[in-house]
Amino acid sequence: MRAMVDAKAFSEALNHVSKVIRKSSIPVLEGVLIRFENGRCTLTGTDFTTWLTVSLPSQGDDFSFVLHKPSAAVKACQYFNDELAIETHETRSESPKAVFSCGRRSGEFDILPAKDYPERPE
Repeated sequence: MRAMVDAKAFSEALNHVSKVIRKSSIPVLEGVLIRFENGRCTLTGTDFTTWLTVSLPSQGDDFSFVLHKPSAAVKACQYFNDELAIETHETRSESPKAVFSCGRRSGEFDILPAKDYPERPE
């Protein structure tokens, strides 16, 4: 699965949303839910008290994942410019990854299944 977003907008959104996250004994709660759907990229973070969602335009496939412990991705994304490609691969690996690439720069980050992320209350 592959989608494209503006690197600067994604970096700002990821940095903003990740500030909501707190240490947790539940691994998926230490992550940011990233969902590509209908031409939008939506990033969501929560500590169960506060929910923060940011949406930006995207192109590509519809898919979602939880970026586990996103602090490394926040640091890496500040070096990306122009169009950022985000890819995941259908594998049965014990440690699935997402690859963020922009020009010659890229980073590989741990992910978790989106199905494990809590539903936002109404």
